[in-house]
Amino acid sequence: MESTLIQGLGFVLVVLACTANDSLQTLGTFLVSNRGRTPLWLQVLWICLATAAILIFGWIRYHGDPAWDRLGPFPPPEAFS
Repeated sequence: MESTLIQGLGFVLVVLACTANDSLQTLGTFLVSNRGRTPLWLQVLWICLATAAILIFGWIRYHGDPAWDRLGPFPPPEAFS
């Protein structure tokens, strides 16, 4: 197997693991702290609406840049040999 394919696969797995871990910690705390006070379907609806609003805001405000223009000050990397 080509090394760049293995590197790419490893990077994707790391991104998925980090994102899933942070999401579970944040959402788990939110859901558990509101248990019994708010119906689960309403909590899930709120999470979905908030996430969609943030993604739409970022898409419109920063012209589709997922980094929200935070990477602008950094020059693009040079080609590796």
